[in-house]
Amino acid sequence: ADVAIIPNLALNKSITGTGTVDGTNVVTNLVDGLTTTRWSVSGYPQTAIVDLGDIYNLQRTELVAYSDRDYKYTISVASSESDWYTQIVDRSSNDSPATITNPNINLFDTIAGRFVKITVTGSESYTGTWVSLLEFRIFGTSISVDENDIDGDGVLNEFDKCSNSKAGASVDANGCELLDTTNFTISAVSETCSDKNNGQLVITANKSQNYTLTFNNETYSFTTEKTMNNITPGTYEFCIEVVGVTSPYCYSVVIAEGTKISGKSSLQNKQLYVNISEGTLPYKVYVNGDLQFETSEKDFNFEVNHGDSIAIKTNVDCEGVFTEKIELFDNITVYPNPSNGLFSIPIATNAKSVKINVLNSLSQLISSKTYNLINSRVLLDLTNENNGIYLVKVFLDKEYVFKVVKK
Repeated sequence: ADVAIIPNLALNKSITGTGTVDGTNVVTNLVDGLTTTRWSVSGYPQTAIVDLGDIYNLQRTELVAYSDRDYKYTISVASSESDWYTQIVDRSSNDSPATITNPNINLFDTIAGRFVKITVTGSESYTGTWVSLLEFRIFGTSISVDENDIDGDGVLNEFDKCSNSKAGASVDANGCELLDTTNFTISAVSETCSDKNNGQLVITANKSQNYTLTFNNETYSFTTEKTMNNITPGTYEFCIEVVGVTSPYCYSVVIAEGTKISGKSSLQNKQLYVNISEGTLPYKVYVNGDLQFETSEKDFNFEVNHGDSIAIKTNVDCEGVFTEKIELFDNITVYPNPSNGLFSIPIATNAKSVKINVLNSLSQLISSKTYNLINSRVLLDLTNENNGIYLVKVFLDKEYVFKVVKK
């Protein structure tokens, strides 16, 4: 028969197609209800989109091809021109001829849609390059519309902030479509170094849509990914939405300040004990300008000498330098003090001997000797002196003075 089966929702509806048509074989022939006319264009792939004029619950399509050809194709549906198409038919491996008496019939689960797209990608047995189709039929039922809920999403018009929700979509209390909870991946990147103000906010969307980002009172558009650069450290609130389709999805992120190396150190004899609390691993340790070693430990120790200049650097140059000037003799201690006259003085030096002067409380010199260092210690003997307070002067790189008490 020349007339398509009724009710064919595609009959005489608006249709557009790709490619350059062959004479009078225009794309509107595909929905004119006649199998004596055809749409013909050359080359693969070719696409035709039917606008049904309203949203319907779709359940079935039929395709009739010229000369009983077995074209390979897919069919997809969308509720609006800006929506993503959902594939409902996959005949990309089709080998069944689509004839007038036996068209390709495609049945599928009911889906709401207005725009129906067919994309022809090839043929199983036809070796030419022409896409020639006689009829594309679409079947379904109308969706009743409640005047108080025009988009049928269950939210009354007076409360609906998104009045064009596509049929069947899950919506929130505002009547706006819900996005998957994992739709957005948010990454906050701290500034690389202090005062660089080069933090980043990276947003990635699983579903490509026309998103609007509101950040720092400015709006930005993106579809799948957006990177905000040169952000000053701080806490930021921002929102993402598809205007008129979804509610705003709002987030809070912290852009951390760049790290500066910091830590503490302590001297025990000739060992410097270091704890680095902030700074990017690994650490390089320099003594008097020369690299001594590299470590990935935050706590470490090493031998030093009096007067050494210590510099510790991180893996990032702009994080600064932790420095220490070694003063082994600033904390010379005497044990015991007070004592009965024998005093042990630890002196962390590589020298084999050291000069020591002893003065009484009247600042009179009572002893001036050079002492041998045994195990980095000097034994000072004042057992033959009177009880009282004495000043001890140790001559190293400079003169160090401290008091001892004989009792």
